[in-house]
Amino acid sequence: MPESPYVLVPRRMAEDARKTLASKNLLAEGLKPRRTDDGVAFPVRDGNEASKVLKRAGVPHEVGVGEFESVEKGPSSLVELLAEKLDEHPSNIPRVPFDVIGDVALVQVPPELEGHEREIAEALMEFQKGVRAVFEKGPVVGKFRIRRLKRLAGEGPPITVHREHGYELKVDLSRCYFNPRLATERRLLAEDVVEPGDRVYDACAGVGPIAVAVSRFVDDVKIACSELNPAAYRYLLHNLERNDVEGTAFLGDCREVAALLNPQDVVIVNAPTVSPDLVPHVVKACHEGSLLVVYRIAEDPKRAEEEILSAYPNLEPVGRREVKPYSPSESLYRLVFEVTKAPGGTRRNRPNRA
Repeated sequence: MPESPYVLVPRRMAEDARKTLASKNLLAEGLKPRRTDDGVAFPVRDGNEASKVLKRAGVPHEVGVGEFESVEKGPSSLVELLAEKLDEHPSNIPRVPFDVIGDVALVQVPPELEGHEREIAEALMEFQKGVRAVFEKGPVVGKFRIRRLKRLAGEGPPITVHREHGYELKVDLSRCYFNPRLATERRLLAEDVVEPGDRVYDACAGVGPIAVAVSRFVDDVKIACSELNPAAYRYLLHNLERNDVEGTAFLGDCREVAALLNPQDVVIVNAPTVSPDLVPHVVKACHEGSLLVVYRIAEDPKRAEEEILSAYPNLEPVGRREVKPYSPSESLYRLVFEVTKAPGGTRRNRPNRA
């Protein structure tokens, strides 16, 4: 069998690692990853470079050299497969962005390929063997941020079970907002911000991906959630039960729910397009010393912090992370603040935090 450098990652982080390595073109072509007792070993082009990339992504790993099975070589990308179907050279085919969520794929059709939606969908189902249906992404509309979908191929509704980090999330993509590309951020949020024993309020919970991630990666947390979309709320309840998360979920506006809760140690507001005017309402769930996590889409994160401080001055910025690019000039940021004064009263002792 061929020999190759490899990186060994924990099984629960294997999909994150694969996507990260693939995005940097570091996976060795023609070689099959290998499961071991300790995790999953991915053959890579350059062990040192792969290690640097995984370290930046926060994925624990080991580097080594070993033998791997060869796999039958076929089209190495959707572009190559689509080029065959359209009888074009791959260089003439633009990149086709897509997400695979469970057994459903959502695809963004480039303007240059309009009129070839059927060929794109068929190529995608051939390239991603586990996909049963392909939908074209439409605009995100309404206060619930629902994405309009158009079926291109396959059967069945856009209801699916997404898997990340060893747990499962059921979602109806036609009725609920869900972003599979934030799986790594959900894990890093739990590991970076939340501590064992914390009381955590997920103010805009959706179908529960953050709540489930926090419960999976941090011991003995007490979860509270709220969600305004009735359809997403039903899936939130399902996913909390499906993953044995002990928590309380409310159907309603976080502006009202926050005032009903006992003071929380961490409050998470994952509503990056909503006005900072939401902040004074959700801090009603905080005490002095709570951490407030706000996600914002911005060109300048410093300016985004200032906008939040203008809405509620009794905060101190304590952390910032660029999660991912959003547009050529903007990125999604995680902004973390310590609450210096809040309706919830004085500081609660948290022995693990300096």
